[in-house]
Amino acid sequence: MTNLPGFVIIGAMKAGTTSLFRWLGAHPETFLPRTKEPNFFGNDRNWMRGLSWYADLFEDAPSPRLVGEASAGYSDPTRSLIAASRMASVLPDARLIFVARDPVARLRSHYQHEVLRGRERRAFTVALGDPGSIYVTRSLYFACLEPYILRFPRSQIHVVRFEDLFGPTDDAWTRLLTYLDLSPWPRPSSNVNKSAQRMQFSRPMKFLWSANLQRPPRVVPRIVRRAVKPIFLRRRQSPLFTTADDPMPFHVIEAINEDAQRLRGWLGSSTPLWPLQTVAVQK
Repeated sequence: MTNLPGFVIIGAMKAGTTSLFRWLGAHPETFLPRTKEPNFFGNDRNWMRGLSWYADLFEDAPSPRLVGEASAGYSDPTRSLIAASRMASVLPDARLIFVARDPVARLRSHYQHEVLRGRERRAFTVALGDPGSIYVTRSLYFACLEPYILRFPRSQIHVVRFEDLFGPTDDAWTRLLTYLDLSPWPRPSSNVNKSAQRMQFSRPMKFLWSANLQRPPRVVPRIVRRAVKPIFLRRRQSPLFTTADDPMPFHVIEAINEDAQRLRGWLGSSTPLWPLQTVAVQK
């Protein structure tokens, strides 16, 4: 099985991993499967399918291209421990990439994502008050990365800030290519920001999404897909969507600040990663 990944994008969710997946997939020296999020190491059902199932995803990779994959679920704190253990056993030499977005901005975007998909029906601050809130825990980047930090050498974990990767210069992109031993390549100009991410799921679409049938087969003509789109997606948004702009509870800011300091220390950064002190808080 020579075509197993040499690099893996492990997160974070809502931090530009889809754009990065496509950017790296366009590089002439790489191969990534057409489908993002195979989640082999983090999903028990996929793991039970066996290594041959995983290897089949990359069987078309021409030699000597660098093979990679992207599954933001690998850094889900509820699964990162088992995912990191499995990955270390199968891909001990893989280079890992983690995109870290301002944790408050990521948290708000994550909440809106869940509202649009009909999976979140609580107001923003109510949802953040839930012990172990997924919005909070997936913004605690050091905690998400710690299982990998304990199992992979520091040289095999590359953390890039979302704000740098998609910023006005291509310095972060150039450093990432160097990390992967890839030849210089222009940074793509397009980012993935699907209009569907700003549209409310209808009940039929929610059902298809839950059943992992959200993508129509390619044999369905584009004109047909466009015609039925209003059945599955609607412009009207839930009133909950705008509650994501509400002030952050103090305990959330406190947890994020503490975790960001741990990440900063591990990275050896001399300056704060994000201006968290400017975020409004409520006691």
